[in-house]
Amino acid sequence: MKKIISGSFSEACCNSNSIRELEEGLQGQPDKTDMKVWDLTVSEWTEQIKMALEYLKSVQSQNKGEKIMNDNSIDDRFDAETARSIAYNSSIIRTFEKIKSAANNGNSECRFSHIPDHVRMILIEKGYTIREEKGRTDCIIVSWDLKCER
Repeated sequence: MKKIISGSFSEACCNSNSIRELEEGLQGQPDKTDMKVWDLTVSEWTEQIKMALEYLKSVQSQNKGEKIMNDNSIDDRFDAETARSIAYNSSIIRTFEKIKSAANNGNSECRFSHIPDHVRMILIEKGYTIREEKGRTDCIIVSWDLKCER
């Protein structure tokens, strides 16, 4: 794979287009405005688009099939609300995975340095006990009835 040069047309393509948009661009005629602004020939324009496509596809495969986030394509957009939702659910999942692991090892409590408020509420609703270790604000202990958690 050719290296994408900083400040080049191919870098601009990576930053401003989705894979689908670049593929569609290659199927049509070269963009005369792009060619004029970037001082490119038809073959240089085509080569730069192909380099950007190759790079974006390699990044996509490195991310194990996750979508590449791109502000210019509604289909590829990853908005702030979605990001917050994923973070919200991930913290819940990680907390319960840690508790389940501790319970499977025969423990009836688990220590955390931080528990987000929304996770605390769920733990309390589910009957877990939450307390801070005496004299420490960075050690939160979650405990449970061992026979219920397993």
